[in-house]
Amino acid sequence: LPSGRAPCRSPADIPARTASEGKYLPVAEQTEAVYDKSNKSMVDININLGSGNYAASSVAVMLNGEYIKSDYLSYNNGVLSIAPGAFENLDNGTYKLALCFNDPYNTTITDKVTVKVTESGISKDEDDTTTE
Repeated sequence: LPSGRAPCRSPADIPARTASEGKYLPVAEQTEAVYDKSNKSMVDININLGSGNYAASSVAVMLNGEYIKSDYLSYNNGVLSIAPGAFENLDNGTYKLALCFNDPYNTTITDKVTVKVTESGISKDEDDTTTE
């Protein structure tokens, strides 16, 4: 387990929260991203790290039970971006991501973000060329 990262916890392990606490905790937008191996691009997820005493200062992402290396992750203005290398060795299919925040409740979101890995065989460069 990388240092400084809280383990992802199942909802049963997370203490009960009041409704007022819930509105300050980290959240993620429902996201159904597509990663095309033929057209490598970042996968972006809109998240909110929370606010006040309930805010997280970082987020870890789990895929297939393993943390995605932090080298592949960046965060800017509410957008968590995952670099193509995180998905490069996956078979085609749909994968659920777990977002593990380091807020006081170690909020874990497992039901909001999926990434569909495909391989279209068409790169942007090939698509942009026109033949006469």
